[in-house]
Amino acid sequence: MTEPELKFSDVLAQKRTDLAAQRTVMAAARSMMAWVRTGLSLIGFGFTIYRFLESLTEEGIQLTMRPHGPRESVSFSLVSVRYRSCWEASTT
Repeated sequence: MTEPELKFSDVLAQKRTDLAAQRTVMAAARSMMAWVRTGLSLIGFGFTIYRFLESLTEEGIQLTMRPHGPRESVSFSLVSVRYRSCWEASTT
């Protein structure tokens, strides 16, 4: 039994479908990289803020009356957001 000949439009449709699938995969990879890049920058900002506020404390400048100063809470918040963003990126 011989295979039926494919029309030009069928071949073109198949190529377009294959390209669409490849574009979707590449878009997902770009989105994942963007989430990771954003998360890493938030961690960097968190550590930078922590070090800045720590240097202010060493110079004797008091910013708050709470037992845990803003450097811990701000830094922890940014690091938490980074892990959350990576977790969400890995689940989508």
